[in-house]
Amino acid sequence: MRKQRLTEVAETDKGYFSAKGFSGVALVVVGYPRTWEVSTFTDTDPETGEEIEVESEGEWVEDSGGDRVLVRMVGDDRDHAIDRSDLQPIKRADFCGGCGQIGCGCDPYDGDE
Repeated sequence: MRKQRLTEVAETDKGYFSAKGFSGVALVVVGYPRTWEVSTFTDTDPETGEEIEVESEGEWVEDSGGDRVLVRMVGDDRDHAIDRSDLQPIKRADFCGGCGQIGCGCDPYDGDE
């Protein structure tokens, strides 16, 4: 069963890639790094009447326009954050859809993944 993307990725990040640090394996972009941002708002202190800043729970914010992307090796389920500039596009026919190895000749999907 193929794992779904975490989020919709930009058109320029779709496809298959090789990258520095991932020698010999194909990668797909599955999303973008997220950071937890605490939201604050101004309220009035009921005892003193002074304005105070209150922190709310916050939310995960995705950085889709940044320099880093989340990638997953084809055939794997672990995500890695890497620099977008390290990605090099590759053709689907260049790797095995089962194991993700570039140059592997025993592709169970025959390049039609």
